[in-house]
Amino acid sequence: MSRRHKILHIISSWESGVGNELAELVARLPREEFESAICVLTGSIRRTIHGVPATTLHSRWSCDPATYVSVGLLLRRFRPDVVHTWDATAQLHGTIHGGTHRIIAEKRYPHPSPLLKGEGIQFS
Repeated sequence: MSRRHKILHIISSWESGVGNELAELVARLPREEFESAICVLTGSIRRTIHGVPATTLHSRWSCDPATYVSVGLLLRRFRPDVVHTWDATAQLHGTIHGGTHRIIAEKRYPHPSPLLKGEGIQFS
């Protein structure tokens, strides 16, 4: 069996509407092919979503330097193949470390960062 692809999902808050979309996606991803983790920048604490571990960072504002450090540590610890950012603030935090992984950004929040590496990803 080949190794599972690791996906780190970064979202600003569960209170946003995309939180439900994220929960639905992780519930439907085949566990034998994908290993997911969730990083929530602010808001309420949930330890797991459909069995997927969630880390809440308690960011004080959208450009909180401590949150950048925490996201970097999470990236080093989890070592994802892909980072899926779900909104503009998540894109900001995900792209600051853009040289270390592939990023999938939601199209509804375009980000001008040159670190974004394309709209899709294919695994071979």
